[in-house]
Amino acid sequence: FLGLAGATGVGVALTGCAEKTGPKSDLSGTSAAASTTAPASSATMPTGRLTKAQQLSGLFEGTVTEKIADSSVGAAFAMHFPDMIWLNGKIYAYYISYPARYEGRPCIGLATSDDGVSFTKVTDTAIVAGPESYDARMASFAGAWNDGGTVYVVYESTPQNGGADIALATSTDGVHFTKHGVILKKDTSLPWQSYNIGTPDLYKVGDTWYLTFHGYGKDKRDCQIGLAYGKEL
Repeated sequence: FLGLAGATGVGVALTGCAEKTGPKSDLSGTSAAASTTAPASSATMPTGRLTKAQQLSGLFEGTVTEKIADSSVGAAFAMHFPDMIWLNGKIYAYYISYPARYEGRPCIGLATSDDGVSFTKVTDTAIVAGPESYDARMASFAGAWNDGGTVYVVYESTPQNGGADIALATSTDGVHFTKHGVILKKDTSLPWQSYNIGTPDLYKVGDTWYLTFHGYGKDKRDCQIGLAYGKEL
């Protein structure tokens, strides 16, 4: 990417939940980070139907529980952290997979659907960890985009010694991919991405590509959202 900037401060501001604020990005190629203010804790959760703000507040405070809404949705395989595109009249979902022949190292699998409810597994090795050194430990957390029939997948690539960057792979059929290496490296001089960057999401407006990603600090406490952009990947 030609430019790298921090989060622009766009976020959700709801009563009772965290409000994200931050400086606007500049065009100098430097990075800024959004800050997050944690909500004040409450002794008791409200009763009755919760507002969205109250639900989010409970999520931050650890008082919200989860339950399965419909056990009939899905299929007999795990599809964790999917990112979806339209291709050839179907939904293509790229998700975290753990192929046994890759010794459980996180890879990227593919499932397709006609209705967004029932998915059919195509492969659990659309993009795999290694043999390249930059993703030898993990190639996962896909962010996909269909640009005129070419599928672009950015993903979190972790070498054996840890500390992920973001890599790119492309495909003309959505199934078989060619790797292009790391396209965005963490800036270790910035506390908020001194350990790794990852969980990328990719989109394109006009002729400009945009890539959002997390940055994670070495103290394992500082996690921020960043934005990279450019005319080509």
